Amino acid sequence: MVDLSVLYEISTLPFAPSQEEVAQEAMRRAVRLFDLRRFALFLGAGKGCKLAVFHGFKNSREIKGAIKQRTRNQFHFRLGEGGELGKLFMEKVGAIHERERQVYTIFARQLERVLAAVKANEQYRRAVQELKESEARFRALVEQSLVGIYIDSMDRFLYVNEAVCKIFGYRPEELMGRISPLELVHPEDRPMVEEKMGKRLQGEIEYARFVFRGLRKDGSVIFCEVFGRVTELQGQRVIIGTVVDITERRKVHEALKESEKKYRELTEEIHDVIYAVDEKGVITYISPAVERIGGWSPEELVGRPFTDLVLQEERKALEEAFLRTVQEPLHQNEFRAFTRSGDIRWVQVVSRPIVEGGRIVGRRGVLRDVTERKRLEDALRRSFMGTAEAFAKLLEERDPYTSGHSLEVARLAVAIGREMGFTEKELTGLYFSGLLHDIGKIAVPVEILVKPGPLTELERALIRRHPEAGYEVLKEVEFPWPVALATLQHHERMDGSGYPQGLKGKEIIREARILAVADVIDAVTHHRPYRPARPLEEALEEITRHKGLKYDPDVVDACVKSLTRRSFKFRK
Repeated sequence: MVDLSVLYEISTLPFAPSQEEVAQEAMRRAVRLFDLRRFALFLGAGKGCKLAVFHGFKNSREIKGAIKQRTRNQFHFRLGEGGELGKLFMEKVGAIHERERQVYTIFARQLERVLAAVKANEQYRRAVQELKESEARFRALVEQSLVGIYIDSMDRFLYVNEAVCKIFGYRPEELMGRISPLELVHPEDRPMVEEKMGKRLQGEIEYARFVFRGLRKDGSVIFCEVFGRVTELQGQRVIIGTVVDITERRKVHEALKESEKKYRELTEEIHDVIYAVDEKGVITYISPAVERIGGWSPEELVGRPFTDLVLQEERKALEEAFLRTVQEPLHQNEFRAFTRSGDIRWVQVVSRPIVEGGRIVGRRGVLRDVTERKRLEDALRRSFMGTAEAFAKLLEERDPYTSGHSLEVARLAVAIGREMGFTEKELTGLYFSGLLHDIGKIAVPVEILVKPGPLTELERALIRRHPEAGYEVLKEVEFPWPVALATLQHHERMDGSGYPQGLKGKEIIREARILAVADVIDAVTHHRPYRPARPLEEALEEITRHKGLKYDPDVVDACVKSLTRRSFKFRK
């Protein structure tokens, strides 16, 4: 009967809000039930293991000495797998019999179960709190965004942020639930906007991006650009999207178009420079228009090698290119040249071979000043790159564990591509692909992205949808590189074990094969909610072990070289 009552008290060891409270109650029951002389309970593992409660000892030094003795009147037990929950020590005056040790073990196991449950509950509460804080940060970001963010149905706004109100000149309470979205659209543009909204709400299309004329509260007309997608909210199909006032940008665009028109009318009346060179690249003829571009008279240039006008650092490569392509039927090149005053201009040349008596004796072509075009291209590239980086950072605000991931993948992909001999244009495409490869995660609920424990099958399926979701967004953008396809394929593997299409080998484009390796390296070496960061050496071992199986061997070799030679370093 005594054993049964003891077993009953052991089995009813209660849960408590904290492990420390469980430890206090466990000590009280153990000392009373087992008539213990001394008792000590440690919580945690490794360096984090700390003394929680003790009985019969004067200080921690005395506890450590007693634990080392390992006598017959002592009971030692590691709580949890490998002692991850802590250590239990109990000591009687006399020897502990086998029957008593069995009861002590039952007590230890029950204590272990209670501590594990309390620890899991504490972790859950922390995760919930972190999620609430993350949602609060994201809500603050939305509210303070300079971009208008809205949720609407066909007949009313369900949500608008402050930026939307500023764009149209209304207060939030005037817009939400009172004004139809179509009332903010210019009458001539309403049929078009209504059609696009209807198609999304009816499921015909998921995403839409377009420009329309909007009406402010004061009656003024503005130009707006919107990007929106359809989603489910409380059982209702709604549109969530962004709106930007592009009125000033539109004015600049129209002014630029007018300027281009005038420039075109002017240049149509002026001929480009016509030139001819012999088989050695010496100028044999050049038209008077060269004076307008470079300040040279034809007489000053005839008889001189064309490379005399080329920037010193580009001469050798241009001479080699000329000799290599002298027989090509059509050749185009761009390089920097000196003007007579010493200025440097970008010029484009298009040439054909000069054939006399069946033999190529030189080349004849057209030369054009493309300095302004180069400047605009560079400005546009930098502007577009800045926009892409900002958008990637905005997306990653949803998931603090992957902050900076897209930028680091982009940088590493460029380093790998450079090691593999990619051109500068191809490297730029790799950079954009890296920045935007995870854009599809905008369609994944944030609760799943930050979940610290194992995912359910449904949650895994939602995450595995992000390459296709990203592709649907990016395929409508006219990139000069296969950014959308690289995004779709960056989780494919050489042996066909990847997703979403199960592609193999060369069916996967080069850019996606590079992103796959760069993605793995960054993911392994940085913290995730379900595991800590691992050393770079482990990441390299991971891709090396699967070299030729999951990952392209050339890409793996290039990645290892970039990282081991320290030609690439993570910023984080």
